[in-house]
Amino acid sequence: MSELSGTALIFGGALAMLYTPFVFFPEQALRALRGFHRNVWAGRVLAAVALIWSGWLFYATPLPWFEPFKMWLIPMGLAVYVLVVWLMRELLAPRALGGVLLLAPAPLLSAAFMQPSAWRLVVVVLAYVMAVKGLILVLNPYVFRKAVARWATGPRVCRIMGLVGMALGLFVVFLGFTAY
Repeated sequence: MSELSGTALIFGGALAMLYTPFVFFPEQALRALRGFHRNVWAGRVLAAVALIWSGWLFYATPLPWFEPFKMWLIPMGLAVYVLVVWLMRELLAPRALGGVLLLAPAPLLSAAFMQPSAWRLVVVVLAYVMAVKGLILVLNPYVFRKAVARWATGPRVCRIMGLVGMALGLFVVFLGFTAY
């Protein structure tokens, strides 16, 4: 099993699980989706995930000029987290989701880098779509609310969008088992 195969299995499985509630519980999923942009705890959790992930990347990346400062990563990370939660109360959840979406393509692109299969481009395109969505959410979090208002019109549309997302995730899982 190649690195891309494992990464595709994890990514596709996570994508399919993320869209599962939209198919089986559309009313509850719509309610959660409509309230996500003002959800304080979702913003705090996603901000913590983004800051821990970026701190780990700084720690793991060999940067000679940064070596003397690595001992300060944990205290600075905590300080940044407190400042983010305190100063960015407004629409923190979509911004933090954008931060996670900006970090998530790195392992996908790293795994797909030297893969000989042409099907690797599916993962590459999905990674770049995630990065663009992340940039948009970080820079303009109101887009999330507008997109939810446009696409989350009712349970039928929610089920259709959930089926499309689940199908995409299962397709990536299928590629992880067969093509990579």
